[in-house]
Amino acid sequence: MLYFEQLGVDMLFVNEAHAYKNYFTFTKMRNVAGIGKTSSQRAVVMLLKCQYI
Repeated sequence: MLYFEQLGVDMLFVNEAHAYKNYFTFTKMRNVAGIGKTSSQRAVVMLLKCQYI
C-alpha cells in the first residue's frame, strides 16, 4: 500500500474543484446565509494535503 507521503507529490491540480467544497466553518453565529452546518470529508482531506505540500 502506498501512502500520500511516499508518492513524491510537490504540486496538486484539482479537476472539478466544486467536489471539494463545504469545509466546516467554526462560528458562534447562527442562521447566517452561506455558512453551512455540514462538512465534507473530501474537503478536509484536500485541505490537509494542500497544507502538507
